[in-house]
This record gives sequence, structure tokens and C-alpha cells, in this order.
Amino acid sequence: MSLVHQSDPISGSRDSASLFRRYAGTWTVDALIDQYAFFYAAAAPTVGNWLPITDNDTTTITVTGTILAAANTVKTCAWNPIEEEFSGYGSYAFGNGCMDGMGNLWLAPFGYSKIVKINTATGTKTEFTPPHSGSFWGCCCVGTDIWFAPHGNMYLTKINADTGVFTEYYDASFTGTTFVGAIYDGTSVWLVPHNYRYVVKVNPADGSMTKYDVGVNNWPLCCEGCFDGEYIWLSPWQSPNIIRVTASTGVITLFAHNYGPYAFHGAVFDGYHVWFAPAGSDKILRIDKAGSIVPVVTLSTPGGMWGCCYDGQNVWFSPHDNQDIIAINRASWEVFRFAHGKGAEAFDGAVYDGNHVWYIPAYATSIIKSDVSRLRGPIFRTPAFDIAWQPPVDTRATAPTEIEVRGTRYIIKATATGIFTGLENKVATAKQLNPTLIEHWYIDTPKEGHRCRVLDENVDYQYDGSSWVFQPDASGFSTAISSVAVNVSTVSAGLSAAVAVNSTQTANISTNTAGISTATANNSTHSAKLSIISTGISTANANISTNVVNNSTNVANISTVSAGLPALTASISTVSAGLSTVNVNNSTNVANNSTNTANISTNTANISTLSASCSTATANISTISAGLSSVVAINVTQTANISTLSAELDAFDLSGKQDLGTYIDEEEEIEFSIE
Repeated sequence: MSLVHQSDPISGSRDSASLFRRYAGTWTVDALIDQYAFFYAAAAPTVGNWLPITDNDTTTITVTGTILAAANTVKTCAWNPIEEEFSGYGSYAFGNGCMDGMGNLWLAPFGYSKIVKINTATGTKTEFTPPHSGSFWGCCCVGTDIWFAPHGNMYLTKINADTGVFTEYYDASFTGTTFVGAIYDGTSVWLVPHNYRYVVKVNPADGSMTKYDVGVNNWPLCCEGCFDGEYIWLSPWQSPNIIRVTASTGVITLFAHNYGPYAFHGAVFDGYHVWFAPAGSDKILRIDKAGSIVPVVTLSTPGGMWGCCYDGQNVWFSPHDNQDIIAINRASWEVFRFAHGKGAEAFDGAVYDGNHVWYIPAYATSIIKSDVSRLRGPIFRTPAFDIAWQPPVDTRATAPTEIEVRGTRYIIKATATGIFTGLENKVATAKQLNPTLIEHWYIDTPKEGHRCRVLDENVDYQYDGSSWVFQPDASGFSTAISSVAVNVSTVSAGLSAAVAVNSTQTANISTNTAGISTATANNSTHSAKLSIISTGISTANANISTNVVNNSTNVANISTVSAGLPALTASISTVSAGLSTVNVNNSTNVANNSTNTANISTNTANISTLSASCSTATANISTISAGLSSVVAINVTQTANISTLSAELDAFDLSGKQDLGTYIDEEEEIEFSIE
């Protein structure tokens, strides 16, 4: 058995909650440990569960978990096709979904009342309630907006992925189950007609709509579709024709498929061909841009597939009425099957996030995530995107171009267009060949300080928190300095050698002079001294030979020095350029110092003003002090006056009392006399 295929079914019995026994044939002892087993009842192959195998002998398997009570059949696989589940949703909760390029899966609500966003890395779910109730089927990402195709309401709806703000566009003709699918072509959103006569093109800027009559009256018409970079392809449901729309003009072309009603539900582009998911048809179908149809694989029964996606190597089909998930290699046409166990009418869409395929539930009660890396090679991508030095990018661009290599990386430049609109300064990594939709890309947000090499420019850029800034190659300056050091060393060595040679020459000249003096002195006695002269001449010749050798050495040293001079000159130029930059910075510093000097002068003037104010305040305080002294003197005078007055009052009191007594006595006498 291949390490990526599930095995053929094996009949047996459930001996206990964790032990299964096969009826015929054998396994190799311990060969299945750490693999997975899918248990189900042969009469109901769509219901079952994958469990990890902890032990096996020739006829039994032991697992962790509980084997389905009715299980009488098992399949094994080297890996678990169902990596993770997200439960809690009822029947027909969603009508397909899409990725937003930021690692989030968005689900279009069909029977569920809310739009659901799932962070594919953490599994965190966030829900949003649309302004108007009603169902949707299909969605697509345009920059930071997610557009939802109305299926059971009259509102084309979008939500801003960053803010959660909704915008709606009403059309009274959107009655019944109008659309099944939304497609973005890099410029416009296209709504796939289901019970509607028109394919609708929407301007994302203002929601304005243009309608094109498809010319087909077989309802329901189409289910889902895709964009191949030039054409919109509509997957035929009741339509006898595959419908192709030229995105730039709206021209419609029909291609008869001859596979009956309810034939296909979903389409995906692999960079070369469009693949259609077989629903009522037993054929997995593909078509090229010219309309040449090829039935790639014939299934034993109608496919029962609703929705499909492409991971860069394989096309994955979402099982609606099929017991298995099906994948097909686009190049070899090899078919892979994996049981899902989630019941009949399980799923109605498949979305690829770059590492996993997510299956969108119809009657299944959970969303499932499947790791598909076993069936494809890895894609190079930033491993953590949280370190300063990042892996290199291939280029900087405002929009993607046609590419042939998965893993091509871009820094998205300002004024981005097409599917990169609104994603300036982010880093995009292609998930597949010729990626035409935003969900075909990883979109990573850089952090301040991130730095990476741009390969086609052969330079570095660093993110400063708002934009990518060109970084001069510091290694050039270092190389220049190193070159200067090397050349200086070479020149110094050459000069030392020249000095040594000159010393030798000086010594030789002295020797020659001595020899010539001896020859002159003995000139009168040539015959007697001939042998001495000959010896002196021999010595001179030897010295001349030495000089020749030394001269050759000097020439070589001078050549070495000359060879080093251009490099030294270039290095000095590099250093001069660096000094020019320093001079510019010094000029800036001088200007700043001038500003500081002016500020100091202003502060000095302010201090002088403050000092004058303090002098005035001191004078005022002196005046107030003098006034207080006057007040004190007045108080002293008043105190003396009060004392004098008090004495007078005391005197007056005594004399007053005496006068009053006299007065009273006189009154009594008068009153007495009257009586």
C-alpha cells in the first residue's frame, strides 16, 4: 500500500471498544503502529471514524478511542485524513467559503444566521451578523473586503475584514435562490446565476452591476465557477452547456458537455486547465481555455462532489453524496480516496489555505480540516516571520505576473493593483502556478526592523514600520577598507624591499669607489699591480651583477606598487564618498548648532527680562515695607491716643455719676412736692 493511499476495505468484527479483528488475510505484526484506522458498517460507508493504531498483530488492531459500535469493516492509512474538526453547527449551516489572504477562512451562511471567520492557524472563530437575514452561497475576497453572493435574499453584501463593517447593495430582482457562487477576476466580482438568467459583474468600488444574459433557460442553471486569468467559467448544474464569459468584454461562449442534469457543482483552475467537480456525472472533467473538454477519470458511481480546490499539485473534491474525499494529481491523473465518515450530503465546498483543505459542511455538523502535505511537495515560505533577517523575495511589484514556480515571493509595492489592491508593503508568497486569486497567495505582514534581499535587484530593503527602505550595502565599504589595508601592506612591503636594495647599492657604490681609488693609486705601477687591478675589476663586475639583480628586484617591486595603486585609488574614492556623507551630516549638525545658538540668545534675552522684572518686584517690596513701617508708626500713635481717651473716659465716668445722683435727688424732691 502507498503511504498516501488508504487501504482496501477489510471485513471483520469489533471485539471491544478498542479492538478489531479481521476475518480473512493477515497484517504484518506491528507494521500498523502509529498509522490510522477507519471503522464503519459496510451498509453505511459514509458514517465512521478515524482512530490512531497503538498495536497490531496478524489479525487484530488495537486503537485509542472508541470504535463505532456497528463497525464490521476497516480501512487503514499511514496518516489521518481528518486532522481537526470544528463542531457546533446545524444542518446546511454554510454555502461554501473563501480565504482572505491573511490566513482567515470565511464561511458564507446558508442555514446559519451569522457569517463565520476562522483563523486557520489558531482555530479561533469570530461571528458577524449581517444587517438583513437570509441565506448566501459563495464568497470571494477583494482586498480587505469579503463579498457574499445572495442566495435567499435581495442584498449583495460585503464586510470589511479589518473593521467588520457591512455594506449592502439591494436589487429587487434577486428573488428566490438567485446565485450560487462569487468569483473575483482581479477587477470585478462575478455572481454565478442559479435561478437567474444573468451572470452579474459587480464593480467593487461602488457596487454598481452589469448583467449579461447567458442565453440558457435550464433552471437551476449553474453552481459555482472560477477564473483562469482571462475567462470566467460557470459550472453547469442543469445547464447543458459549460458557460464561458470573457471577463474583459462580457462575451458569452457555450460548450456542450453532454453529461446530463445536475452534472457538476464547482470548478477550479490549476494554471493550465479548469476542472469541474462531478455531482450527477460520473466523470471528473477538465477543459482548456479554447473549450476542449477531456473526461479525465470515470468513477464507478456518480461523483456526488460539491466544490473543489487546488493545492498546486492535486485537485481536491468535496464529498456531498460520496463516502470518500477524492483527490487527483493534475499531471499523472492518479486518484486518491480518503473516507470522511460525516454522513450523507456531508459537505458543499472545499477551500485550500496553503497547507490544509477545509471542507465546508452541508448536513455534516462539523467543519473538517485535512493536512494535504503528504500528497504534495512543500512550499518555501517565511518560517515564523518574526525575525529581523527574512528569507529573500524574488521581486517588488504592484501586481502579480504569470509565474511557473510555487513559492515565488513578492514585496507588494505602493499603488498596488488587481488582487494586491490594499496590500501595499505586505509580503506575498504564491501557493500555486499562475495564481490569479488572492486565496492563491500567502499574505504576510512585516514587522518594523524586518530586512530581506530582493533578488532581481540584488540589494537589501528594511521595513521601517510604514514602508520598505533601500539599504546601502555596508559590505562594499568594509571591502574597500580591507582592500586599502591590503594595498597599504603591499606598498609598505615594496618600500621596505626598495630601501633594502638601496642600502645594498650604497654599499656596493662605496666598494666600487674604493676599488677605483686603489686602481688610480697603483696606476703608476701597472705591471706590478695588475693582479690587484684585475681583482678589483672582478669585484666591481660582481657588484655590477648584484646591482642588476637588485635593479630587477626594484622593477618588480615598483610593478607591485603600481598594481596596488589603482585598487588603492578606488578604495580612497570609496572612503572619500563616505567622508562626503560625513561632511553632509556635519553640515546638518552645524545648521542645528546655529539653531541652538539662536535659541540660547533668545533664552538669554528672556532671562534679562526676567531679571528686570525681579528688580521691579524688589523695589515694590521695599515700597510695601516702607508703607508697613508707616502703618506701624500710626498704630503706635493710635495706641497712645486710645490710652489718653480711656483715661478721659474714666474721669468722665466719675464726674458723670456724681451729676446723675444729684439729678435724681432733685427729681425725687420735685415729685414729693407735687404729691
